[in-house]
Amino acid sequence: MYRRLSFLLLVIFGVFAGCGKAPETPKTIEPIIHTTQLPAGWYVQEAAQLHKEIDTYLAQAQRYFPHTLNATPVALVVPHAGHAYSGLCAASAYQTLLEANGKPNTTIKRVIILAPTHTTFYNGIALPDYTVYRMPFGDIQIDSQALKRLSKKDAVFNTFERAHATEHAIEVQLPFLQRTIASFKLVPLIVGHITDEQTFQAAEALKKILSPDTLLVISTDFTHHGASYDYTVFDSNISANIRFLDATAIRALAEPSFETFETFLHQTSATICGRDPLRILLTLLETGTLGKPKAHLTCYYTSAQLQYAQKNGFDANKLFQNPPDTEASTSVSYVGLVYAPEQAHFLTGYEQQSLLTLARNTIANAFEHDADKREKIALPLISPGLLTTTGAFVTLTTKNGDLRGCIGNITTDKPLYSTIVAMAQAAAFNDTRFTPLRKDELDTIVIDITILTQPVKVAHADDIVIGKHGIILNKKGESGTTIASAVFLPQVAREQGWNLATTLEHLSQKAGLNRNAWKTDCDFEVFEGFEIKEQQ
Repeated sequence: MYRRLSFLLLVIFGVFAGCGKAPETPKTIEPIIHTTQLPAGWYVQEAAQLHKEIDTYLAQAQRYFPHTLNATPVALVVPHAGHAYSGLCAASAYQTLLEANGKPNTTIKRVIILAPTHTTFYNGIALPDYTVYRMPFGDIQIDSQALKRLSKKDAVFNTFERAHATEHAIEVQLPFLQRTIASFKLVPLIVGHITDEQTFQAAEALKKILSPDTLLVISTDFTHHGASYDYTVFDSNISANIRFLDATAIRALAEPSFETFETFLHQTSATICGRDPLRILLTLLETGTLGKPKAHLTCYYTSAQLQYAQKNGFDANKLFQNPPDTEASTSVSYVGLVYAPEQAHFLTGYEQQSLLTLARNTIANAFEHDADKREKIALPLISPGLLTTTGAFVTLTTKNGDLRGCIGNITTDKPLYSTIVAMAQAAAFNDTRFTPLRKDELDTIVIDITILTQPVKVAHADDIVIGKHGIILNKKGESGTTIASAVFLPQVAREQGWNLATTLEHLSQKAGLNRNAWKTDCDFEVFEGFEIKEQQ
């Protein structure tokens, strides 16, 4: 009986089971693929050659403008011209993403690119209609979830296929991103015309997807000057004037100040193609959405300067010089700007090279006839690091290592670039230990700049660390006032191979005292120095 009932139940269950619907197979969502559309003139299209090209730019950036960051950036401002023009500048910023061993970054998981439109004009910000961006280095997945969060916010963000179809400002960034980040999803956004209110709305929406593992990239070139750009405002000293124009914009971005940037745009009508993406960046910075990062200039040059530097082989020093006006009438400016919470030193590699160039230009300028002097034109782009108020020394040596002049300020209230101008002149012409530098000696001189920290008093001479500390010796008289003093930079003892006692003996003699004067009635201050030296 029980067996028969069990059998009937099994039969009935089997009938119902057999008559039920079979489980549905999950539908496969086909990816919507956006393929590269730029011709080879923009960048190399074959993967192996492109890898070599990107690595070459990164190596050049490390050689000419090594970065000093200690932390992963939260935002980059990078140019978007063809790699032959903007590659070095872009690489100077992208190299800051690499880990200490040179491997791709593993902490960044999402990249948001804000780019201007060059071919399609519309209102708002264009979302992509594709789910995969196919590049020579491989496919990049679009962060669809992030896009959904943006599209739900308001009417600022809308899918607009045509805006993405032929835009280059995103695509040229992708090879650098794929080389410097191990794995990431992409949020490609093309910014059309937006009002001030829409700028704020866009920033509020982006705030929802700007997580700690997200990098924001602003793709923009700076001043476009020349008849072909309908912007010909300078007919003489063109490169210097363009540099001043770009420096003003960079300072507004570094402050950061939306109002200052807007005033600059209104007063100059400067042809910065990514002005609207930059306005969104400034809104995010001013509202604290990105924390409180500092802006660091990693590179700057114009297309005219680059072509000038490439004559007869590449000479990076010419990126800091002014090509003749006949060669600079048409140019586009490229800027690398990195926002990061800290760095090893407040000067970037580019700024360090700027100061060395400034010191040499200052000395060379002194040998010109009055009618040919161009003090203002000799100035580099005045960037955040160059505006810092800190002491500095300029040291001149021969290529054989013999001292030819050394003068500096331990403390100052002047910006660093101004201090370097004054100290370069003084070291060359006013160091009373030497005859003034002659014009025919200039090519045989090596310039060494030491940037100083604020001096602090130490309790005893034994607290001085040779090789680390610069030393100020102050000899006291009976009333306790200083009757003699002298200073050595941190590298002096190291270069001479002196121990502490020998160093202090020489320092006493430099102060006009006997060699053992340091042992009594003296106090000492120490400071640290960051040395920047021309390569021989």
